[in-house]
Amino acid sequence: MIYRALLLLAIPLSWLVMVPVLALPSQDSQLLSSPVSNRHNLPSYLQVLRNAHTLDDAAIGFAAARSQTYQAFEQALKAGSSIRSELDELLQQGSGSGRIYAAILIERLDKEAGRTALSLLQTDPEVVEHRSGCLTTNHTVGELATNLLRGQTVVFVPADSTLSQQ
Repeated sequence: MIYRALLLLAIPLSWLVMVPVLALPSQDSQLLSSPVSNRHNLPSYLQVLRNAHTLDDAAIGFAAARSQTYQAFEQALKAGSSIRSELDELLQQGSGSGRIYAAILIERLDKEAGRTALSLLQTDPEVVEHRSGCLTTNHTVGELATNLLRGQTVVFVPADSTLSQQ
C-alpha cells in the first residue's frame, strides 16, 4: 500500500525535475541574449563576440562543430581592417572571451598593437571557459593573454583569412 502511494507521487514529481532541464537553452543560444548592450550598433557578429560566454576553438565537441561564437570570429577575420575601431571597443567592453578574441584580431591587423593589447590583458583576473575539441578548461584572461604572447595557439586562426597584417 505504501509502495503504491509512493509510486503515484514519484511519477508526477519526476516531470517537475525534467521540465526545467528540457526548457534550458543551449549555451550558444544565450550569446545574443546577454545583458551587454549594443550602444554603438556593432555588427551582429561583433555583438556575439562581445557577449561570448566561452572562448571557442575552430572545432568543439565530439562532432568537431563550429560554434556560433567561432563563426562570428571567422566573420570578423573576413571583415579585416574595416572593423578596427570596433575591435578597440570590444577590447575595452567585451566579455573576457570577447577581449581575447579582440586582441587576437587586433594582432592580425597590427602586430605591435595586438601585443600591446595582450600585455594589458595579462593582469585580467576574469575566468574564461575555453573549449577546444572535446576539452573544456578554465583560464583567466591574463593566463590566455600570456600564452598568446609566448606564441601559443589558443584559438585556430586560418592563414588564408582576409585580415592583412600591416
